[in-house]
Amino acid sequence: MTNVEEGVKIVEAVEHLDLSIHNENIVALAVSTLCPYWTDALQSIGMKGELGAPDWRRYELKIWELGESLRLYLKKQKSWRGPSTLFDAIAQVMGTKVYGKGRQTFALLLGDFGGSSYSRDLGRAIEDPEVVGHAIKALTKLRAAGYELEVRKAMSIYSGWIRAAAKKYLSISSAV
Repeated sequence: MTNVEEGVKIVEAVEHLDLSIHNENIVALAVSTLCPYWTDALQSIGMKGELGAPDWRRYELKIWELGESLRLYLKKQKSWRGPSTLFDAIAQVMGTKVYGKGRQTFALLLGDFGGSSYSRDLGRAIEDPEVVGHAIKALTKLRAAGYELEVRKAMSIYSGWIRAAAKKYLSISSAV
């Protein structure tokens, strides 16, 4: 893939659940090409935060939507599971802080489809306030033990759904 236009075509096919894409490396390359492009090109506010929530930049929305499109696609493309170039690209996006809140869906993708080999990436994300809850949910789905200390720390900082996700992780990790 040499340019953004090709990446956009691949992402459009993913969005339309076009299962004729047989090479997940092409999708990985589209993800790796478009996320930095959108970050540079779409800096304006995309959605105002309400009730004290932070604003979302347009690039964060695009990246978040890409992750959601990938989730729907991967539910259909059942042969694309576990460690691969695609999930390496997804882990890279999730770990790149400049992509902000857009990375939330990427954390969930690792838990739903990536497999336990991405537990370390998710464990590091527990300390990232923009993806902490999503990382804990993903680790819980993977039944990945070993992050109890980090999750307890997050539970002492956060409330609401993140605290509930942390409690669930701790109850499952103690049973593993």
